[in-house]
Amino acid sequence: MSRTLLRLGAGGLALGLVGLAWGPLNSSWRRFSSYPYLAKGYAAMRQGQPRQAEAAARHVLQHLDPAGSAAQHLLAEALVKQRRFAEALPLVPANRDSSSTRLRSEIQHTWLNQAQPVPAALIGSWLHQAPNPTERDQLAQAYAEQLRRLGGPRPAWTWLKQQPMGPASRLAPEHRAYRSGLAELTGDWRGVLAELNPLTGRSPLPDLLRRRLALALASLRPQRPAPAQRLNPMQALGQGEAQIPAGSPGGPSPWTADLASYRLITAGKPRQALALLERAVETSRGPLAEPLASRLINLYASFGPPSRDRLAALAPRLAANLRGSFYESLVAQGHCNLLPPPPEPTASPVAAGEWLARGECSLAQRPGEAAVYLQRASELGLARSRSLLGFALAAAGEPEGAYQIWTALPQAEQQNGAVQTGMAQVSLEVGAAQRAEQHWQTIARPTPDQWRLGALIAQAQADPATALVRFERVLASSSEGADFYQAGLLARQLEHRPQALVWLKRATDLSPGNGRYLSDYGFTLAGDPAPGVRAQAIPALLQASRSLSSNPAIEAELASRYREQDNRPAALQHLGRAIDLESDPASASQPASLPDQRQRLYGLKRTYEALARQDAWLINATWSPDGVAQTINEALLNANNTGVGTVLYEHRLGRDGLFGDGLFGYGRLISANDAANSEGQHAGGLGLRWAPIRGLNMNLFGEAYQGTLGQVSSTDLLLRINGSLLDQGHWNAEWKENRQAWNERSLYVDAAWFVGQNQVLSLLRYSQGRSFKLPGSRAQTLSPYVFVQGTQQNALADLRLGLGLRWQWWLDQDQHRAYRRKLTGRAELQQSLAGDLYSRSTGVVLSLQADL
Repeated sequence: MSRTLLRLGAGGLALGLVGLAWGPLNSSWRRFSSYPYLAKGYAAMRQGQPRQAEAAARHVLQHLDPAGSAAQHLLAEALVKQRRFAEALPLVPANRDSSSTRLRSEIQHTWLNQAQPVPAALIGSWLHQAPNPTERDQLAQAYAEQLRRLGGPRPAWTWLKQQPMGPASRLAPEHRAYRSGLAELTGDWRGVLAELNPLTGRSPLPDLLRRRLALALASLRPQRPAPAQRLNPMQALGQGEAQIPAGSPGGPSPWTADLASYRLITAGKPRQALALLERAVETSRGPLAEPLASRLINLYASFGPPSRDRLAALAPRLAANLRGSFYESLVAQGHCNLLPPPPEPTASPVAAGEWLARGECSLAQRPGEAAVYLQRASELGLARSRSLLGFALAAAGEPEGAYQIWTALPQAEQQNGAVQTGMAQVSLEVGAAQRAEQHWQTIARPTPDQWRLGALIAQAQADPATALVRFERVLASSSEGADFYQAGLLARQLEHRPQALVWLKRATDLSPGNGRYLSDYGFTLAGDPAPGVRAQAIPALLQASRSLSSNPAIEAELASRYREQDNRPAALQHLGRAIDLESDPASASQPASLPDQRQRLYGLKRTYEALARQDAWLINATWSPDGVAQTINEALLNANNTGVGTVLYEHRLGRDGLFGDGLFGYGRLISANDAANSEGQHAGGLGLRWAPIRGLNMNLFGEAYQGTLGQVSSTDLLLRINGSLLDQGHWNAEWKENRQAWNERSLYVDAAWFVGQNQVLSLLRYSQGRSFKLPGSRAQTLSPYVFVQGTQQNALADLRLGLGLRWQWWLDQDQHRAYRRKLTGRAELQQSLAGDLYSRSTGVVLSLQADL
C-alpha cells in the first residue's frame, strides 16, 4: 500500500527498460545508426504491432549492432507479445543487478501466468540460475500456482514440497502462507504444521494462519474410534441432523454444520464443507459463533471470497474482531470492492481491523475519508494503522499532520524506507527541501519512484546537476513521457542540448499529442545554433499549436521560424495569431494592465508592421548653416549648402529565393539650397537596397546616381553600405510600453563610393542619451544625447562632438500593426575638434523627418 501511495508517476516494467538504450545512443556510430529502426520498433509496439517491432529489432541485430542490448530487449518484448516465450527468454541473459535480470524475471513470470504449461525441465534450469534465493522462491511458487490452475492443488503441493527450502529462517512468511494453504487444500495437515511451525516463534501469526494452524492441530489430535467415524461425512451429517433439530427449514443447524463441515474437511472435501456452511448461514439467524465462523472465513481464504451480496448478509453476523480480521484478509487480496458500506454511527461496535481495512481501501481515491477510518483504528489501539494514517493525511493535503504522525512512531518503524520516503515527500511539499534531502538520504536502495522524488528534492535545492543524475536512474526503467520530459528540461537547463533533444523527443513519442511536451521540444529545437536543427522545430510546434491552440508563445515562435526560412506569408499568419491571442484576456500571457504585457504586444505588432510593409516613404528636411550632415544622404551635395531636402520611396522586392524578403527597390530626390546666394542643386537616383542579415541593421546599396538632374554627365554608380551597431535590445530608441524613461546608444556607420569619380565618402557617429516619455496619451518622447562624429571625404577629414535633443512622435496603428508612421525632430550643437574637411566650422543642425 505504501508503495502505491508514494508513487509519483506510472512506469511500465517491460517496455520501460528499453529506455536504457537512449542515453548512450550517440556513443558509437553503430548505436547511432540503429536509432531510426529502434524508434520504428518502439512505435510499432505502442500501436500493438509486435511483428513489425520484431522485424525492426532483427534488422538492427543482423545488420547494425549485433550486441545492442536495446535491440535485444525490444525483440524480447515483441516475442513476448506474440506469446513466443521460449524464443524471447534466451535473448535476455541473467546478469546480476542489471536491467536484463529484471526483464528476464518479467518474461518468466509472464510465461508462468499463461495457460500453456512451462516444461518442468526448464523450470529446473530457471531455479538453478535464479540470481538470489528470493527470486528462486518466487519462481517456485509461480510454477506451483500454474500447476494448481491446470491440475488442482494436489499436483501443485506434491511438486512444491519436494523443492529444497534451505534454512528454516530463510523462506519468507508469505511463501510459507502459500505453501501451508496448498497443504490444507490437499488435507496434508502435517505439511501445514511443517510450514507454519517456523513462524510461531516470531511475531503473532495473522488470524488466517492462526486458524489454519489450529485446524491442523485439531485434525491431528488422537480420537477414540466411534461408530459415527466409520460413516462417511455425509452419512454423519445425516445422523446428526436426525438427532438435532434444524435451525430453520431447508438446511442444517449451525451446530450440525459445524460438526459436519469439520468432518468434510478432515475427509479432504473442503469445497463441500464450504457449500454446507454457506447453506447453514443462509437458513439460520443470529450471530455466528466460533469455530464455525472462523472455519467459513478460512475456506473463503482458500477458495476465493464470497459474492458482494453474500458478504453483506454475512458480515453483521460475525463478531466485531472476526469481521475486522476477515475484512483485512479481503483487502490484502485486493477485494476492496466487496466490502459493504460503512456502519452507521449507532450500529454495533466496530473492531480496529475493520477501520483499518476501510482506511486502506479508501486511501487511493478518498484519502480524507481514509484518514478518518485510520484515526479510529489508531484510537482503538491498532498501532500499525498509525503509519498508514500519515500517508492518508499526506494524500489528503495535510503534509504537516502527516509529518507529526510519522515523527511520533517508534524509531524502528520510523526508519522504514516507505516512511522515510513519505517524510521526504511531505517535507518537500512544505518547502523544507534540506530536511527532505536528509530523509531521502536514509533510503538504502531507492526504487525508481524514490529516485524521482530525490530528483525533485535536488531541483528544489537549486541543484540541477544532481537532479539530472537522479533522473537518469529513473529513466533506466521508465516508459513515462513525464520522466523523459523532466530530464530533458534539466539537460537543457545545464546546456546539454543534444541530450535534452533526445529526451524531449522521447517524451513526445511516449505521450503523443501532449502539447506541453511538443512545445518545449520545439522551443529547444528552435534555440539550437544550427539552422538545420532550428528548421526541425516547425513540425513539432505546429503539432503543439493544434493541442495548445491558445498559446501565443508557440505562434510567435512559429512566426520566427518561418521568417528565418523567408516564408513571409506563413510568418505573418502566425504572428497575427499571436497578436490576437495576446490581445484576448482569456489567452494573454499576462493581464493587459501590466507594463510587460503591453510591451510584449507592442513588440509583436512592431514586428508585424516591419514584415507586412511593402512600401515606405521618407521625407527629410535638414538645415545646417554651420554644422555637418548627420548621414551621407545629407552630405552628397555641396557642403556649403545650408538646407537639404530628401524624398525617398522604397518598395519591397524580395520573396522566397536568393535574396529573401530583404531586397528593396527605391528612388529618391535630393534638393539643396544655399541661403546666402539662393543657389540650388537637385540630385536623384534609382537603386536597390539589400539587408542580408536578418535582425541586424546593415544595408548594401547599388544606385544609379545623378548629381544634377537632367545632366547625363553627372551620372555615376554609387555603392554604399550603412548600418547601426550597439543599439540592440534595451538600448534602441524605439518606443517602450513598459518604461517611462530608458537609455539608448548607437554606433552608426555609413560609407559610399562613387565608382566613376573614384570618390569615397564615409561617416562614423557614436551617440548615447536617454529618452523620456512626454505626458499625455500620445506616444511622444524627448531625448537629450551626446555624440562624437568623424567624417572623411577622400583625403580630407573632420572630427567633432556635440549635444543634441530629439523629439519623436509615433502615429497610426491598427489591430496588428503598431505605429506605422513616425515624426522625428532634431536639434544639435556641434563643436569641431580637428580636421580640414569643413574648415573646422562649428554650428547648429536642425532637422525634421517623416517616416510614412
